[in-house]
Amino acid sequence: MPIIACPNSLKECLPCLDDPIRNISAEDADVDRHIGIYNFLLTDVPINNKFTQSACKQLCYSEVSQDEADDCARRQAQECVYDDVDDPGGFPVATFFNSAQSYTVHCPDGTAFTWTIPAGSFIGLSQFGVNQTALSVAKIRAQQNRICIVSNTLNGGCVGSDFTVTIEAVGGNSLFFPYIPTPQTPFGFGICGQNFQPINYVWSVVGGSLPPGLELDECTGQITGTPTANGVYTFTVRVTDAIGSFQQKSLSICIIRITTASPLPDATEGQNYVQNFAESGGDQETETWSVVSGSLPAGMTLTPAGVLSGTPEETGDFSFRIRVSVETCT
Repeated sequence: MPIIACPNSLKECLPCLDDPIRNISAEDADVDRHIGIYNFLLTDVPINNKFTQSACKQLCYSEVSQDEADDCARRQAQECVYDDVDDPGGFPVATFFNSAQSYTVHCPDGTAFTWTIPAGSFIGLSQFGVNQTALSVAKIRAQQNRICIVSNTLNGGCVGSDFTVTIEAVGGNSLFFPYIPTPQTPFGFGICGQNFQPINYVWSVVGGSLPPGLELDECTGQITGTPTANGVYTFTVRVTDAIGSFQQKSLSICIIRITTASPLPDATEGQNYVQNFAESGGDQETETWSVVSGSLPAGMTLTPAGVLSGTPEETGDFSFRIRVSVETCT
C-alpha cells in the first residue's frame, strides 16, 4: 500500500496512512500520535450500591507513548462509570487514585531496569486495590520493556590500526525504520546517516570518553576508527528504544601502542640476529606476539614473547605485519 500525502484537515486525527508510531507519510512534519481505547465493565461495585451505567468505552491520544494512551483511556473509562456510582445513602461513592508504583527487573549481568506507573494513572474504589493494580501493570511493563546491554568486555586495539567493535543490546521496543533526529522528534524516525537501513536502537555516550580517533555509530552501536593514543578508556554508553526506554552501562576499551620503530635494523645473511619487540599500554607478562601477514626471512622466527631471532639464510627486503595481544592493560 503506497504512502500518500494527507490533507491538513485530517491532521487532528490519525491522518491518512500515517503510522501512529513512525512518521513515514509524505505530508509536512506532524506529531506522531498513539491511540488508546479501553472498554471498562464495572464488576466490583459493593452490594446495595447504586449505579446508572456499568460500562463505558473511552479513547485517548498520546504524543508520548502507547502506554500513556492506553492508561488515559482506561482512567477516563473508569471515571465515566464511577461518577455514576452512589452509595446506599444516595451519595457519590468514594474513589481513589493510585500512588506512584515501581517494579524492578534485572538484566543477566545484574543491571536493574525499573518501570514506574505515575501517581494518578488509575482509579479504583479502594486505595489498596488501585495501588495493587498500578503495581501489577508496572510489573508487566517492566518485564515486557526491559532493555539490556549484553556486551561486557570489548576487544582492545592498537594505535594506528583500524578498529571495529559492536556493542550489543536485547529487549526493548525496536525502531525498525531508519533514524534521524529532528526538532519534532528528538528520538527521530527518518534516515540514519546515509545507510538507509532499519535499526533497533539509538546509541550514545553519556559519560567518560572513547579512545581518541574512535566514534560510536548512533544507529548500529558500532565503534570504529583508528586509535591515536594508547591507554584504558572507560565510558558510559546509553541505548534508547522506540518509546524512550533506555539502559546504561560502563564499558572500557584498552588501546596499546607498538613502540618498536619500523624499519628494523638490518640483518646479515649467516649471522645471528635478535630483535625484541615492545609495546606500551599492556601488561608485558600477558603479551602474545604473532606474524599476521607477509613472511620472515628463512631461518628466523618470532616467539610469542616478542623476540625476533635466528640466522638469516637469504638476502632481500622482507615486509611483514605483526600483532600483539594482551590479557590486561596497565
